[in-house]
Amino acid sequence: MKKLKRYAWLFDFITAALLIALGIIFIAESKIVFYLMGALFLVFGVSRVIPLFKATENKTLKWLFVSEIIIEIIAGIILIYLGTKEKGIGKAFGYIVGGVFYLRGFVYFFGTTFKTEPNTVMNFIFHFVLVSVGVMLLCVGHIKSDMVNISIATLLFICVAFQIIRGIKDYKNYLSIIKTEDITKKIKVKKEKKSKKNDSLPTSAEIKESEQDNVVA
Repeated sequence: MKKLKRYAWLFDFITAALLIALGIIFIAESKIVFYLMGALFLVFGVSRVIPLFKATENKTLKWLFVSEIIIEIIAGIILIYLGTKEKGIGKAFGYIVGGVFYLRGFVYFFGTTFKTEPNTVMNFIFHFVLVSVGVMLLCVGHIKSDMVNISIATLLFICVAFQIIRGIKDYKNYLSIIKTEDITKKIKVKKEKKSKKNDSLPTSAEIKESEQDNVVA
């Protein structure tokens, strides 16, 4: 794992390249937003089923969470299906995504009354924004997929900038580690050479013994 960590810069740059490619695809292909949101709802829903069901003791909340997850999974499947169609998906997208966002926010705030949802400032702000966006999408209904794609692409390019900055820092650390290891190796080699020289020279005791042997002879 330590050896992999030193190559974190490489993964940072690869991730940045993939995000750039994804951003370009979002701008070029208007339907990809349906697949993305659909897959997001599916993964987010399926991955939370067992942990939430086991961790939640309150029966009311337990079944509320399960209902929310089922709705998210159904919404994800519908969005992926709508992505394969060519017309009449503007309003459906707004209503489905807005409904899921609003539901997540509602369940969070409802859960905080039972003290089962983690209530931090960031969680509060995030879910407040979700509820606000959800209400806006439900009220507006029709939303152009191009506008959503450009917004997501912009967000991806911002992530790319942060990823590149992180990659540069990791690459500097990598060069520093390599340089340190190289210096350490040189010092080690010098020490080994010195120790070999010292081993080849006779000790004072050996010199005395040799002198005594010469005298006796």
